[in-house]
Amino acid sequence: MKTPVLGGNNTGASTSATNYGGFRSSFVATNDQNVRGVSSISGSFEGLYVSLATAPDTGAGTQQYTYTLQKNGSDTSITCVISEASTSCSDTTHTVSIAAGDNYSLKIVPSGTPATSNIRYGTIFNSGSGGGSLLYSSANSSSAQTGSNETIALQGNLGWGQSNTNTLVPTAGTVSSLYVLAKAAPGSAASGKQYVYTIQKNNVDTSVTCTMFETATTCNDTSNSFTVAAGDSLRLKSAPTSTPASGTQVIGLKFTPTVDGESIYSQSYQAAHSNTVDTFFPIDGYGNQSTTESSAMILIAPNSSVVAKKIYAANGNQPGASKSVINTLRVNGVSSALTCTRTGASGATSCTDTTHSVSLAAGDVIEVLHSPVNSPSIGSSTQLAYVLFIDPNDKLYAGTFYDSTIN
Repeated sequence: MKTPVLGGNNTGASTSATNYGGFRSSFVATNDQNVRGVSSISGSFEGLYVSLATAPDTGAGTQQYTYTLQKNGSDTSITCVISEASTSCSDTTHTVSIAAGDNYSLKIVPSGTPATSNIRYGTIFNSGSGGGSLLYSSANSSSAQTGSNETIALQGNLGWGQSNTNTLVPTAGTVSSLYVLAKAAPGSAASGKQYVYTIQKNNVDTSVTCTMFETATTCNDTSNSFTVAAGDSLRLKSAPTSTPASGTQVIGLKFTPTVDGESIYSQSYQAAHSNTVDTFFPIDGYGNQSTTESSAMILIAPNSSVVAKKIYAANGNQPGASKSVINTLRVNGVSSALTCTRTGASGATSCTDTTHSVSLAAGDVIEVLHSPVNSPSIGSSTQLAYVLFIDPNDKLYAGTFYDSTIN
């Protein structure tokens, strides 16, 4: 099974120092530990596609950025360069094997003081036949609570954001294989300090849990699993003991969809947004709503025939009589047929579209348009969820890569 693994940033990388990007809608950082993801499945990354809003060229000399996929803090063979007047690059040749528990990030190296701009990038994770979909996050900019239990929203494709906000599931399947990677250990040997991480479904603990104890910086649960249906919610509970050290954590899970080939993506925004002005959301990540569409765009990865389908939207507030909220997937700045509407004063806290779909090509950028109609009531938490589908029955390859032109 193939999972599009997507990332982007709307502030741009440094023009003089090496930066690292995480695979979700997230910030860039000077240390890969602050943005890295952790794989919950063994498989391989296939290729890379990178796009900039502004070309690197700033005048005399050569200005460029070099982008390299990293595994466990080291460069891999997957790399490409955007130079001078170009705004995109791709690697359609290389693959890199990944084991469960490995971490990964994107290294960004500037040369010649290039212009900075919004960046979008994507790759494909291949878990093989029946391997399931990779649920991934990059590291959170905040640290877990050290003195009391905390529930943490799972956004991104999976993501990480400290809140009581749940993440919607847009399609049925099974969740398993929890991996947690921490930047710092909970404590010293014999200190008794620890974190217990438990996945919750609909605000109730599941059997999927692991304990990071004392000097450990990883934990996992590869034995337990639970099923989910469309409309269920997920979040992570972090339970500290003996005031462990504070530090960022990265979460990975495996999702085995009922419909083979479906990968889930979600977005959650905690603050109330405008009930009069259109806003845009990336399809994964945490927050990052914007009235500027380009700031919310996420790139679709190369060399795969991806279909977007099954949009799901929810908000705790009903829009109100003769009022509505419309959520629509947009592709390259154009609204698609994949859309749903919450309307009215009773029972309109969620909506779905499981009928329409839209085909996506390598290099396409997508985001969701949030349109209020007649100043609806909008609560302080909106969840959006989607499915990206790669047909597992189309298994012919050109070289080592999936080629959607071969049937």
